[in-house]
Amino acid sequence: MNALSPRWIAQTTALAVGWWLCGALALALFPLGRDLATVWPASGLALGVLLVWGRGLWPGIALGSLALGIGAGLTPLQALFYAVGSSLESWLGATLLMRFAGPRPGLGRLGEVLAFVGWGAIVSTAVGVITITTLLMMPVSTASAAARELEPWAVWLGHAIGVLLITPVMLTFANGRSPSKLKERAWEALALAIVAVAVCATVFTNMSKAFTVNPVPYMIFPLFFWAALRFGTREVSALLFTVGAAAVVATCLGNGPFAEGSPLQNLVSLYLFLAIAVIPTLLLAATLEERREAQAGLAESEAKYRLLVENQSELVLRLERDRSVAFASPACLEFFGRPAEEVKGQALDFAVHDDDREAMARGWAALFGTEGRCAMECRVMSREGWRWLAWSGQLEPAGDAAVVVARDVTARRRAEQQSRQHLEQLAHVSRVSSMDEMASAMAHEINQPLSAIATFTQACLRLLSRDPVDHGELAGAMRRVASEADRAGEIVRRIRRFVKNEPGQSVSVDLNFLVGEVIRLAQADARQSGVQLVALSQPGLPMLSADPIQVQQVLLNLVRNAIEALNTAGSARREVTIATASGPKAVEVTVTDSGPGVADIERAFEPFYSTKAEGMGIGLAISRSIIEAHGGRLTGQSSPGHGATFKFTLPLDEAAT
Repeated sequence: MNALSPRWIAQTTALAVGWWLCGALALALFPLGRDLATVWPASGLALGVLLVWGRGLWPGIALGSLALGIGAGLTPLQALFYAVGSSLESWLGATLLMRFAGPRPGLGRLGEVLAFVGWGAIVSTAVGVITITTLLMMPVSTASAAARELEPWAVWLGHAIGVLLITPVMLTFANGRSPSKLKERAWEALALAIVAVAVCATVFTNMSKAFTVNPVPYMIFPLFFWAALRFGTREVSALLFTVGAAAVVATCLGNGPFAEGSPLQNLVSLYLFLAIAVIPTLLLAATLEERREAQAGLAESEAKYRLLVENQSELVLRLERDRSVAFASPACLEFFGRPAEEVKGQALDFAVHDDDREAMARGWAALFGTEGRCAMECRVMSREGWRWLAWSGQLEPAGDAAVVVARDVTARRRAEQQSRQHLEQLAHVSRVSSMDEMASAMAHEINQPLSAIATFTQACLRLLSRDPVDHGELAGAMRRVASEADRAGEIVRRIRRFVKNEPGQSVSVDLNFLVGEVIRLAQADARQSGVQLVALSQPGLPMLSADPIQVQQVLLNLVRNAIEALNTAGSARREVTIATASGPKAVEVTVTDSGPGVADIERAFEPFYSTKAEGMGIGLAISRSIIEAHGGRLTGQSSPGHGATFKFTLPLDEAAT
């Protein structure tokens, strides 16, 4: 709030008037001298206003205390010193409370009450009284005879009691954080008020003299417990203010249990009673308020948790360390077709597919082991048959239980299986198409051993017609026939292996061997085109898990693309290099040509995009799908006029890494 604004002026003026009225009424109603009163409510009013409206209103305290001091007979200088001490007291209390309890504390937290009592009611008032007495140099020199009997600590307690009685009412009603329970418990509040009036009338009037038991004033304490247990901090602070006001008025009028001794003895008894009444009651009310809020928050959190868990499709389990079920969500019980009473407290028991038992055992070991988490997929027997579940679990911070969530991924698994089947079928069509395109070169490759067989067979017939027969020469010719037949058979077998239409199966393979097989398949095509195939294989490559036929298909597609690129370029250097290398977790293959390059390398991987007039544009797209299905990556780089490089990586077996 800006100083000197209309609102600031109005609030400062209101504070000054209020402070002066509280002080004047206290001096008039509860006098111990012309400048002292039994209880000083102005301190509580000033602290409450600064906390609710802002510390910038402290000039109102200075003005009100200055006017009161002059009216009480102090000299202008003494009144000024009195104004400085009063302003410092309230400003310091508000500053400390905002620092340690937050802005506008509602006294609904145990920490807020402790900060209020310590900093607001004890420390700040002590600093204020010490400042006033130090500045005046003669604390009670201008006071009445009764007042001169007081010690400075009694003045300090009067300010502290004013803060304890007045400020809580202002804070709790201005805060609005703790809801009032008067509406829902109106009749109970009325009963409490009636009982409080009756008890106060009994305790704080001459009726109390009829009792011979000394602790008569403490008959009021059950009312404080009643208010704290059944109502909020607003009602408690209002009851404390009412009882405190009744005790102060009765004592000043000479009635009640605190008016039977000397003024100093009466004050000590009154202050002790009010401190014991206010401080524990505020602490109890704040503790119960925190408990009620915690219970409400817990109930709300539990309701949200139950709403979330009971209405989601995922299966939620809470497992103890011995894998006994502490909680199973309704979706989980329905999935396995079991009632809650049959599952809770029992060991986790459901049928797991034989092929997935090892994976699930590793997952549970990781969850309840050093890792404290798990992630796995396995097939389990449900009420609808075998279903794929994706499990994920996390050990709780205490380490004595774990929360496990499972999701039915059967549809995804089936879709992946269908996708693999479609990829295999498309890959087979692509392989057959490649062999069709290479038919001329392959026919020439096969024709060579067949021609040799025919030649050597005719030679054998001529040798047999001689007399005598040269068995050594005949045996040599027959060995050549057998060798060429094996050569032709190996070519046919290689082609048959490549174009066979069988389900893909991952096995442990040597990448260098696959490169050699591809070079032998493509050699005939390369020779016809005058292209040299160069293998730069890194020796000792680790084994990897892959489908060898599909990896060969990718390699052959890249090599044939490179050969065709060289055919269209007419480059002087006609060479295709196939290089292999190993990394920390993968092996890579690089196919490089010295052709014209590819203008748009990324579009080359799009289906049905081709730079060849007769091309279908699916070779690279299928190749990338095959590599990604193996967990690898296929990329390309090209600089127009300087050839193209295609590289793919395949992950190594876990045992190899």
